[in-house]
Amino acid sequence: MTVRQIFNLLADCVRANRFSNKTWRALILARQKMSNESGLPTRLHNLDALRGAAAVFVVIYHLATARLSITFVPHGYLAVDLFFILSGIVIAHAYSQRLVSSMGFFDFTRARIIRLYPLAVVGAALGLAVLLLKYVVSPGKVETLPTILVSSGLNALLLPSFFTTDITKFVAFPGNGPLWSLSFEVIINLVWASCLVRARTSTLCAITVVSGALYAAAVMNFGNANLGWDAQTYLAGFPRVTFGFLTGVLIHRFRTSHENKAGLTGGILCALLALILLMPYSLVWDLVSIFILLPLLAYLGSGPSQVKTGLGTLLGDLSYPLYVLHFPILLITSGIRQTMNQSGHSTVLVALSLSATVVLSWLMLKQFDEPVRKAWSKRWQKQASRAQPTPVIEEGEPAEPLRS
Repeated sequence: MTVRQIFNLLADCVRANRFSNKTWRALILARQKMSNESGLPTRLHNLDALRGAAAVFVVIYHLATARLSITFVPHGYLAVDLFFILSGIVIAHAYSQRLVSSMGFFDFTRARIIRLYPLAVVGAALGLAVLLLKYVVSPGKVETLPTILVSSGLNALLLPSFFTTDITKFVAFPGNGPLWSLSFEVIINLVWASCLVRARTSTLCAITVVSGALYAAAVMNFGNANLGWDAQTYLAGFPRVTFGFLTGVLIHRFRTSHENKAGLTGGILCALLALILLMPYSLVWDLVSIFILLPLLAYLGSGPSQVKTGLGTLLGDLSYPLYVLHFPILLITSGIRQTMNQSGHSTVLVALSLSATVVLSWLMLKQFDEPVRKAWSKRWQKQASRAQPTPVIEEGEPAEPLRS
């Protein structure tokens, strides 16, 4: 019997109330220490920087969507595919062993809710405010008030709304479009934790190949990979997130079973990502990036050589709030530009909108998101300790947009 099997056996004894809560904590910490001593870093700093850079490129890409600038990042939507891959790596890194040995599905679900929902609700609320403001100023350019309220209520729960019309281009999240990817993120997280965390690697490979084929077919059918955000392309979001997330899970499994000597620093990874996203638009480039370049980039960033830098950490911390909060701010700025009757693009308005996005993201991260998550986690720990000796131990999981 291996040392890990012994620890798992002891964990089963603890769950049967044969050991105290203090003993349980000691066992879990010892097992985590064993995992850290296996050569895998606790926190993936290179991926923090890469995820933060991807969020910045999404913001820049949406400047053109909001008609505030020309298109600087033709393939900016591919950053979402990278988010899904990075999410698969990070979630598998943080939860695979715990779900197999000790963590229940309900505990995992609660952990993901605590991680994702506080800022998601804020993002949905900002989107609602934008829609209501637009309803007052230009009621003919927005949905009816009941549709706005129902859609925003669903969006706050990270559920899509299919009540929108061509007025808002049938967008599933009309007030804050980027929330669509978080909706798919929640779905794939729960499916993985409930059905696939114990699946054989061959099974995951088969599912990944099938979902990749379906995604490629959808990309060729619609002419690009910017899929899943509206009613017309919504179903294509399922193979998109499945392929990306499971690719990340497979990368994690490969690097734990093989010595991954490959590794690039966060700065080099971000530069390579820029080259991928800044290329002139091409359907072929979309497919090459999705199925080759982005998985390779994630793999190279997940190696054992994790370099922590101040800028990389800042980018990682801001990635999720930037992604969730930027679009309503850009829409407000776009409304201001239209009110001013400016036909061209204003550098001043772009600078103001970007500055407001960064400042609001930082404030919401430090003054709202982190305190709320900490309070919810403490409450969860207290409830868990009363019900049974199953403590909540922070895993040091990096902030994500999904990406995530």
